[in-house]
Amino acid sequence: MKREVSSSLGFFLVLVLISICLFVIDSLGWVRAIRRGIENVLVPVEKAVYSASRLVGVPLEMVRFSRSGMARITDLERQLAQLSVDTVRVYELEKENEAMRKLLGVSLPPQWSYVPAAVIGKGEKLALGVGEIHGLRGGEAVVWQDIFLGTVASVSKRQSVVRLLVDPESRVSTFVPRSGIDGLLVGRFGSQMVFSQVLQAGDLREGDLVATLGESGIPRGLLVGKVGKILSDETDVYKEALVEPIVDIGKLDTVFVLKE
Repeated sequence: MKREVSSSLGFFLVLVLISICLFVIDSLGWVRAIRRGIENVLVPVEKAVYSASRLVGVPLEMVRFSRSGMARITDLERQLAQLSVDTVRVYELEKENEAMRKLLGVSLPPQWSYVPAAVIGKGEKLALGVGEIHGLRGGEAVVWQDIFLGTVASVSKRQSVVRLLVDPESRVSTFVPRSGIDGLLVGRFGSQMVFSQVLQAGDLREGDLVATLGESGIPRGLLVGKVGKILSDETDVYKEALVEPIVDIGKLDTVFVLKE
C-alpha cells in the first residue's frame, strides 16, 4: 500500500515538474517560435489542399450543371416544337374557318354538305388531305367559295387527288349566264381551259363568265372562269374561246368537297 502511494506521488511530482517547464518555456517565447515553424510548414500544405479541392470541384460542378442544363435545353426544345405545331394548327383552323365563312355566303343547294380539305400537294393535279374515312368515294365536285375547281379523281384511305379543269381528260358541261349559250369546257395541254362546241350564232364575248350547267353530279351555277381570247373565226362551225381562271389555285390552302 505504501509502495503504491509513493508511486502515485512520484508520478504527480513529474507532471508538476513538466508543467513548470512548459510554463517557463512559454514565458521565454520558445513555444511560439516552434508554433510558427509548424505553421510555416502546414499553412502552405493546407492552401494546396484547398486549391486542389476547388480544382476538382469545378469540373464536378460543371458536369452537374451540364447535365441539368442539357435537360433544360431538351425540355425547352420540346416545348418550342409543340408551340410550333400548335401555331401551325391554329393557322390551319383559321384558314379553314375563313374559307367556310366565305362558302356559307354562296347560294348552293341546301342538300349538299361540304367537307373541308387541306391542300397538301399542287401541280397538274391537286392533292387533298381527306379520303375514304372522310366519306369521299370519287367523282365529287371540289370548290372554293362558288368557284368550281375540278372533281375527285382518285381516293385512298386518308388522301385524294383532284382532276383540275385544265387536265386533258376533263370535260364539264358549262354555259354563259349573260347570254344563256352552252358548250363544253375541256382541258388542253394541262394548262388551258377551252370553252368549245358553242354554236357560231351564239353570243359569246370576251369577259363573259362561264358557269357549270349542272350535269354529272355537279351543281349548276358554279363559276369556272371568264372568257378570254376567241380562238375561232366566223367560218368555223363552232366557236371556241380560252377561259381564264378566276382564282389562282396555287395560292389556296383549303378547299371543299361537295357531297350530296
